[in-house]
Amino acid sequence: MIDVLKPLIQRFMPFAKQQMGFDRPPKLFLRQDQQNAANPMGKTGFYDPQNEAITLYITDRHPKDIMRSFTHEMVHHMQNLEGRLGIRTTTNTNEDDKLVEIEKEAYLKGNITFRNWEDRVKSLEEGLWANINAKKAKGEKSSHKNSKAYKKAVKAGNKLEKTKK
Repeated sequence: MIDVLKPLIQRFMPFAKQQMGFDRPPKLFLRQDQQNAANPMGKTGFYDPQNEAITLYITDRHPKDIMRSFTHEMVHHMQNLEGRLGIRTTTNTNEDDKLVEIEKEAYLKGNITFRNWEDRVKSLEEGLWANINAKKAKGEKSSHKNSKAYKKAVKAGNKLEKTKK
């Protein structure tokens, strides 16, 4: 799972930093925890404001779900850097109205930021693959097979073909 998540996170970080307006990324820990995964109300992740660290639980989760948790926690990182997290005495939203507002922002901004990034990535990858196919249909040569653009487009196209099956 880590080999799938690491490149996704590396690709996402510049976009997240730009969208959320921070320069200092958080520390990130990916935790394998079978006991937590077996619990229907188990943890998905958390942000530690004192250490500026995000911990994500990754056992038996879809990479996209993990990425959504990551973006949620990234919003908490942004809130912390802006001095808006404060000291919380509970994680129960029923006990703290300010926590409700903090969580609303993390859910909304986190999910929208991830969705915008995902749509851009898909659009770019589909565009590259469509360009190769259009050139082939016209009988033209596509980019040189050793070029980065060609390799990236082929990889994206193969990935898309798998998801369409």
